[in-house]
Amino acid sequence: MEDKDYGLPEVEFKPIERDREPMSSTSATEFERKFSEKNKEDKGGGPWGIIVAIVVLLALGGGLLYYFVFNESDQEPVAQEAPVQGYVVETEEEEEENWVEEPAVVEEAPVDETPAVGTVELLGSRTGKSYVIIGSFFDEDLAQDEGNKLAQGGVSTKVIPPFGRARFYRLAVGEFDSFREAAGNIDAYKSDFGENIWVLKY
Repeated sequence: MEDKDYGLPEVEFKPIERDREPMSSTSATEFERKFSEKNKEDKGGGPWGIIVAIVVLLALGGGLLYYFVFNESDQEPVAQEAPVQGYVVETEEEEEENWVEEPAVVEEAPVDETPAVGTVELLGSRTGKSYVIIGSFFDEDLAQDEGNKLAQGGVSTKVIPPFGRARFYRLAVGEFDSFREAAGNIDAYKSDFGENIWVLKY
């Protein structure tokens, strides 16, 4: 079989010579010593950690000593009761003279803390009275729902069904005998129901 070198010159191979020497045992121990010193510094093994701990302990001890020993002089002395020397026996006349009538205890009626609940009434026919209207609704259910909300707060309302050409259900508070009387009292309702309330004769 013919040797093919592809026209390249022959090369003689030699191993590479390394100039570095292996690490000596003395340099290895020096490295370990420096590494261990560095670890001690990182862990706070220096003298500063001990000094700080001593200062903190002395401060705590001084505070406790002041609180329990020196602070007692600031406290007020406790009054001691005089010892009982003997018993004094009173006669019946002396007991009557020294007797003081205790004031009578008046029991107050229990306060009912349950909130008052208002009512919602649907008017079935014309009454001839005037009402303060606080809202108009397309159907009866909406008017009833709003009336039930107000009833939880103790406000009684009336639902006025549509009449004449009106197609709305009106929710009313404040029933009055005349239109003039209702108009004269409408300002009292504005703080609770707003400025857009009005009077309707039904």
